[in-house]
Amino acid sequence: LASASPSPVKKRKMSKEEIILIASFQNLVDKQHEAEEDVRFTRSSIDSLAVAPGGGEDGLWQTVRLWQSFIDQRLVARQNEMQREFQEKLLEFLKKEKGISEKELPSAIGF
Repeated sequence: LASASPSPVKKRKMSKEEIILIASFQNLVDKQHEAEEDVRFTRSSIDSLAVAPGGGEDGLWQTVRLWQSFIDQRLVARQNEMQREFQEKLLEFLKKEKGISEKELPSAIGF
């Protein structure tokens, strides 16, 4: 199968600040991958980071939306992590402090 060629994008000269922003983002992505973060930007997102002024397809507002999505995903991941930790502590408490056996626990608690 022949791969579809990307649509031609009008290249424009980037400002020094835009270049710095892209380099900082690349550094962040590299660190996220080195740390094996659960929620992280893909390496391919570096090339598509939108930094141009305005709200178009290559505009900075696209990047703002990308960050919002990233923050939302991190929040959900942390909430799930906290829920798991709470469930583990609840099970431990019920078994050790209250003397309840695994068989006595409701299925909703026996994760």
